[in-house]
Amino acid sequence: MDPTSRPLPTKIIMTNAFLKRTKKFEDAFFVGVKSTGTLHKSTCGVRKPGKKNMDFFSSAKVALDYGYRPCKVCHPMLPADITPDWIKNLLDKVDHDPEYKIRDSELAKQEIDPNKIRRWFKKHHNITFQGYLKFNRINHRFGNICYDKKLSVHQAYHTRKPLKQVAEDQGKYKEDENPKQWIAISRIETPIGPLLAGANEDGICLLEFTDRRMLETQIKILEKRLNAALYSGKSPYFKKLAKQINEYFSGKRTEFDIPLITPGTPFQKEVWNAITTVPFGKIRTYKQQSIQINNPKAVRAVGSANGDNRIAIIIPCHRIVGNNGALVGYGGGLWRKRFLLELENPNQTKMFV
Repeated sequence: MDPTSRPLPTKIIMTNAFLKRTKKFEDAFFVGVKSTGTLHKSTCGVRKPGKKNMDFFSSAKVALDYGYRPCKVCHPMLPADITPDWIKNLLDKVDHDPEYKIRDSELAKQEIDPNKIRRWFKKHHNITFQGYLKFNRINHRFGNICYDKKLSVHQAYHTRKPLKQVAEDQGKYKEDENPKQWIAISRIETPIGPLLAGANEDGICLLEFTDRRMLETQIKILEKRLNAALYSGKSPYFKKLAKQINEYFSGKRTEFDIPLITPGTPFQKEVWNAITTVPFGKIRTYKQQSIQINNPKAVRAVGSANGDNRIAIIIPCHRIVGNNGALVGYGGGLWRKRFLLELENPNQTKMFV
C-alpha cells in the first residue's frame, strides 16, 4: 500500500481542531476545502468552510493525489519544524508561478543540490520535488477550471497568467485556436489511490493513477492527437466506469464493457489490442507479447508502447511482466502492479522476483 498513508484522528476531532486552529494537531492531518480546491494545514487561519466542504488527509502528498493545490497562506508543504531557507525560496517561486518548472541541472547552477532537495521532499512528503511541481501544475489547471467562474474552460486550462489578468484579457483568443472537442475529467477513488478519468463524446480516453510520473506528458499527447482540451466536468461514461472499477476491486468483475478511445500509432494500437487478450488472472511476458503481434524482435518497442497506454486496468498492461518474472515497467508504480496481480490471482506473484 501507499506508504504515505497513516492513521488519522476521528473526523469530529479533526473538524473541531481545524475550526479552532488547535496547535497540537499541526501536521497531524491536512484539510482539503472542496469549494476552493485548496489544501491547508490544520492550523490555517483562512476563513473556515462548511463541514460538508472538508476532506481530511494523512499527508499533503495524498491530498495532491486527489487534486488539491497548496494554500498560499499556511504553506502546507512547509513542515511545522524549521524549514531551510533554500526550500522556502523555491516554494515561494512556485506560489508566484504555478506553472513553474526547473531542471535538476538548473538547480545545480543555483548551487542547490538536486539530490538534497529530492531527499528533503521524500522525507517530509514522500514525493520528489519534480513530482510536486508536476502535481502543482496539473492541480492548479483543473482548479482554475473548477473554481474560477469568470474563465472559459479553454482559457483556464491553458493560461499561465494570474486568474485576474486572464479575466481582463477575455475575448483575445482566436476562434481557430479553440480545440475541436472537449475531454471531461473526473477522479475515481480506488483502494490504491485515485484514478484520473477522461471522456469525450465517444468513450473513455484516459484512465491513469494521478501520481503517475508521465501523466502530464500523456495529457499533452492526448490533447494533441484528439485536438482537444480537458476540463473538469461530468460525462455519461463516468458513472458506469466508476461502478465497473469498484466491482473490479471488490472481486465482482473480471471484464469491462466501456467504450474506449485510444489514439495512437498503428503499432501502438496493435500492442494495446494484444494486451486486452491477456485473461484476468493470467500474465504474459514482453517477449510473448511481441510474438503474438508477429514481431518477435520488437520486444523493446512493445515495452515502450505498453508504457504509452493511457487506459490503466481496463487495458491491463499490469499483466505484462519481464522474462525473468520481474515486476517491471508499470507507470503507476510497481507496488500497484503487484497489488493488481495479487487481486486477480493471489497465488500468481509468489513466483515473481
